Amino acid sequence: ADIANVQAVQQHGSNIQIRMHEEIGGARHALASHLGKNIDVGNQFVTLSTTAQYAPWGKKLIETLENLRSFQDWAKSLDDNHAVTSSQM
Repeated sequence: ADIANVQAVQQHGSNIQIRMHEEIGGARHALASHLGKNIDVGNQFVTLSTTAQYAPWGKKLIETLENLRSFQDWAKSLDDNHAVTSSQM
């Protein structure tokens, strides 16, 4: 989970809560779109339900962690491209 900048993964009732190391902030809506339906994105938590159509829900958790990582890689590439462009000015 650390590979996706995740601090903790915990079950709370019928939900799995993924706590991020850092606040999601302004990327919240873009991340929610990237992760898809039935996943709630808060300021520091990503929450998925174990009662939704996920069979098995463990597979959905792994998929969500992989998607978090791909989103972070994409966002970092934007920052890297911006830094290169700014340094060329």
